[in-house]
Amino acid sequence: MTFEEYYATDSSGNEIYKEDRFGNQTYAFVKDSIKVHAKKANGKKFYAQTKNKDEFYPTIRKTSIPIIESNGKTIYAKKANGAQIYPKDRNKKEFVLVNEHSNFYYAKDEKDDEVYPTLRNGQQYMRKDSM
Repeated sequence: MTFEEYYATDSSGNEIYKEDRFGNQTYAFVKDSIKVHAKKANGKKFYAQTKNKDEFYPTIRKTSIPIIESNGKTIYAKKANGAQIYPKDRNKKEFVLVNEHSNFYYAKDEKDDEVYPTLRNGQQYMRKDSM
């Protein structure tokens, strides 16, 4: 038997992530990656957070699922200090997201400087191709 969960909403119409016993928000169990992120009343999706206010990606089949905005831009999750976090593929390799023009763009640290993704072995790399 398979089942899917859905998000409850608050009095303003914002969806709410459940919290585990440690105070970390949790994603609903869904098979459709389009439905995995909760939404504000205005339809804007947002990431779940740890008790320390770090955002994190949901995973489906061992791959991070970033938010895709209606204009096509994919959004990095952020740590509480504002540093963006790379999503990871099933091989634990960080991957670069695309903006609304289908161009790759790198995550930025808390000082707004670009940081490069890392391979599974910890080595940083730069994208050499374009979409």
